[in-house]
Amino acid sequence: MNLVTFMTFVTIVCITLLESVVIITPLFAEDSQAVKRLREKKECPGCNLSKANLQNYYLTNANLKEANLSEANLRGANLSGAFLIKAKLRGANLQSSNLNGANLMSGDLRGADLRNSQVNAETKLDNKWLKVWKIVNHQTLPGQDLSEAD
Repeated sequence: MNLVTFMTFVTIVCITLLESVVIITPLFAEDSQAVKRLREKKECPGCNLSKANLQNYYLTNANLKEANLSEANLRGANLSGAFLIKAKLRGANLQSSNLNGANLMSGDLRGADLRNSQVNAETKLDNKWLKVWKIVNHQTLPGQDLSEAD
């Protein structure tokens, strides 16, 4: 990978992050019953939680399989052990969230803000999203294979 290709990739990642910051404002859920269900039962698979304000919610081990969390505010949320397989997190604010042990496989994280979010060895992320997480959280970059980071 040459320097121009690498710099183009970094520029795209930065633009994506800036776009997610601009769209994150006080937001309200499309379905308030879904938010209530999630808060009370910690489960809402397939629910429409787009634009939901879930900032600082305690959602450990929550079942959010295939939930639509597009543009949701999950800043500071505790999602440790959460089941987020195939969840739509496009443009979601996950800043400073706890994703330790969460399963985000096959999730859509395009434009999601992952700055200062926590992941650990038990966190399940597709390789491309793990690489993005490493970049935005200033993990070591030299020698990284970015070929799958589309």
